[in-house]
Amino acid sequence: MPILQINVKSADAACLPGDLREECIGVYKMPIDDKALPYVESPEKLKLYAPDLTWVPPIESPSNYQNAINQLREQRERFDAVQEKVAKGDLAGSGLILLDIVPKVTAACRYILKTVNNAANNERNDEVMSGDETKVFEMKAYRIEYALNELLGYLGETDVLIGQALRGELGVSAPAQIQILSQLGDTKKEFDELLRTVPEKL
Repeated sequence: MPILQINVKSADAACLPGDLREECIGVYKMPIDDKALPYVESPEKLKLYAPDLTWVPPIESPSNYQNAINQLREQRERFDAVQEKVAKGDLAGSGLILLDIVPKVTAACRYILKTVNNAANNERNDEVMSGDETKVFEMKAYRIEYALNELLGYLGETDVLIGQALRGELGVSAPAQIQILSQLGDTKKEFDELLRTVPEKL
């Protein structure tokens, strides 16, 4: 196994999703939803409400359902590169890729969830459709949301582990690599489960 290069660095208190600085590996990422967006949508707004954070442009939402599916698949392919870099001892490189993957997965799944929930509401409002068809969409939305939350939990744990390793908090390099690779293996399973859960078309 290649020798792991560890740089001992202090962690920032928090970062915005999409901030690809090495200092953001393994630290808290402020969740950005529709309620939080107005406070971070510009450098001026962020400086007013959270001056300690570094502003980055909010991650754009996919333009349609197919683009959301494609974005999810692309990030799954990129996830393999995270494992490869960890195996080679490049933890900083793997952490930076992960910083880019997570917000794009989140944006894609939010669009998918919104589309599925809208489909359920349309079925509910269509008197011709049966209640069973509405429940099918509702169950799809529940399964997608559950799979997404599971994946984000694993991705977050992986991010923290890489950050700890970079700061020398996991001890000797080889066991740290093994621990991270094991976590990545579990995360990969969750990623694949999410892709199986998301319907190709609605």
